Parts: sequence; C-alpha cells; structure tokens
Amino acid sequence: MEVDRTTILGAALLSLTAGCVFPQRHRLPEIHGRLLDGGVPVGRAKVGYCWGWSKETCNDALQEIAPAAAGLFILPQQSKWGVGFITPIPDYGRAGWQLCFESLDGRRRYFRTWWEGGGVANLTCDIGLAETVDACSWLPSD
Repeated sequence: MEVDRTTILGAALLSLTAGCVFPQRHRLPEIHGRLLDGGVPVGRAKVGYCWGWSKETCNDALQEIAPAAAGLFILPQQSKWGVGFITPIPDYGRAGWQLCFESLDGRRRYFRTWWEGGGVANLTCDIGLAETVDACSWLPSD
C-alpha cells in the first residue's frame, strides 16, 4: 500500500497543532487600585476588567467609576466558566487578564498580566504615562 506524501505531511501537521479543549474557570482577583492621570488623582473614568487580551474585549467591560478623592477604587472579584485550550504551540505573550482604562476625553490605556495571586491585587495606575511603559505597577499586599 502506497501512502501519499501529502497525506503524511497533513497528518503530521494535524498532530502537531491538535490540542485539548476543556472547561476552565476564569478567576479575576479583587482589585484595590489608585487611578492617576499624570500623577493627579482621577475623579471620573471608565475601567474595564476582563479575561480577554485584545483591545476589543474591553469595549464590553468598560464601566464608569467615580474613584474616591485620592483616586482610590475597588473592583470586585469575578469568576466565570470559559473554554481552556492546551496546544503544543506555546501561548507566549497572552495576558492572563487585563485592566482597561478610558479617560473622559477618550484616551485608553491597558494593563495585561499573568498575576495569579490569591484574593486581592493592589495596583497604582497612571493613564498619563507614556505608551511605552506599563500603565500600572504592583503595590505590596496589605
């Protein structure tokens, strides 16, 4: 029995890219944050919090917040079921979750992370920083 080289190549390619799909619980920690714009506390802005890692996923997640006088805000912990994938191709560069910020004048900033700490994430975020640096930085846990 003769086997076509195209069939062998196709089978090899399929076996290399095939993966496993499974139900996965996506957990987002509670966020204790401070929102600044150029070092000045922000009085009103939109903040989004999601598992998706693209700019488009923030569109549905954005909600207006009114931080406290010092720019302090809290986002509740979230948990939902989704689909997980295991493939032989590494998923480098994909953020575990992201925060999205939109100022009242429409400027957007994003912060993506793999942070998997438990409970509460403490961050300070400055939407006025240059695009070449992270909008947020970690604060020590309480």
